[in-house]
Amino acid sequence: MSGSAESLPHMYQGEIVATESSGVTHLNLDSDTYRTMRTSSPIKYGELLLELQKGGLSQTEIAERLSCNRQVVGRYQKIARWPDSVKHFISENRERISNTRILELATRPFSDDELLTELRVLTGTSRPMDEDTVKSFPNVGG
Repeated sequence: MSGSAESLPHMYQGEIVATESSGVTHLNLDSDTYRTMRTSSPIKYGELLLELQKGGLSQTEIAERLSCNRQVVGRYQKIARWPDSVKHFISENRERISNTRILELATRPFSDDELLTELRVLTGTSRPMDEDTVKSFPNVGG
């Protein structure tokens, strides 16, 4: 990488180095920092992985550099692409949603509204509708 360290933009206290012309192409994380960022802030971590891909790295190359599999990289990137309403909800309720659950949700084909509803159920801010509740709805058009 060319240029002085001072001229390069830095993210996360110098752990991610980016060149202005090519995007993020270099990841310099020690294992503790990597683990902490991955588990404490899956949205920001996914955003960093998206930046690496924009910088020209494939999901496979990113996975190899991080010693994980391509599917995990893709899940974190999917999380980073979720709408702001979903990301805000996760941030506001982070202590109620495990990383495992967030990654699990990234494997499922939810619409944005379905995803937000599922998150509300997981956090206890909304209850799932049971069969009796559904039966109590008036028949519309029928």
